[in-house]
Amino acid sequence: MLDYIIIGMLALVIIILVIILVKVLNTKTDNSKIEIDNRLDYQLKAIEASHKSLFEKIDLRVNNLEKEINNVKDIINSFNKQLTIDFSNLKTENIEFFNKLLKDNQENNNKINDRLSLNIKEFNEQVKEKLNEFGLKLTESIEKLDKTVNNNLTSLREDNNKKLEEINVTVGEKLEKTLEGRLKQSFDNVLEQITGVNKAIGEIKGLASDVGSLKTVLTNVKTKGIVGEVILGNIIREILTIGQYEENIITKHNSTERVEFAIKMPGVDDTNVYLPIDSKLPLEPYQKIKDGMDVGNPELIKEGRKELRNAIRK
Repeated sequence: MLDYIIIGMLALVIIILVIILVKVLNTKTDNSKIEIDNRLDYQLKAIEASHKSLFEKIDLRVNNLEKEINNVKDIINSFNKQLTIDFSNLKTENIEFFNKLLKDNQENNNKINDRLSLNIKEFNEQVKEKLNEFGLKLTESIEKLDKTVNNNLTSLREDNNKKLEEINVTVGEKLEKTLEGRLKQSFDNVLEQITGVNKAIGEIKGLASDVGSLKTVLTNVKTKGIVGEVILGNIIREILTIGQYEENIITKHNSTERVEFAIKMPGVDDTNVYLPIDSKLPLEPYQKIKDGMDVGNPELIKEGRKELRNAIRK
């Protein structure tokens, strides 16, 4: 701060001197050189006197500032000393307070632990006494229950034995009567069944002759086709409605061949696509496959399947 003030004063003095010189140079009077020198001396003396007075004021102000700074330093030092003393006292008091607090807390914890241990010990003793009492009562109850159960079981066995004897007598009498009646009825049923078997044997013989006749009829290809067509028609009529199939219809364009049945399938533009079904099945290859399965001959089965596949493709 003081350095800035001195520099400012020197700058002011220099500016004043420059102004004076400019004025002197610009003055268009006919004063002599002596008058000019005298005026300059006067101005310089005035400036020196002013400068001296200014520096005395500055020195006085600096001295006063130094005294004030020293006073402030003394106050700060005194405050720091007092603060150090107060902090030391406060630290000592806090340490004593916390030590006392910890000591009291430890004593309280010890008292609580002692009391808790005593309560746990008393509780364990009470529980032990209650368990002993409960065990004695439970043992007495079990003994009483065992006696009661044994007595009830003894009575129940005696009653069951008496009832079983009575039931055995009654059942024996009823079984004897029932067996006699059942044996007589079974014997009559056996006689009736034997009679029925004899009658069935006669019917089977007639059926065998009929089957032989049917086999003879089916050896004719035309007759076999007619029978197959009838069976196929019955199957289709049971599964589908009348509008879902056609009979004896030509399914191939520019052809005169008809199929026995054709299933109507949905096509494009509300047209039908027909799935032709025919009842023709080569009987000889099928019979060969069946015979091969009956006797367990893989070669015969393979040969029959080959012939059946070729017939279907043809």
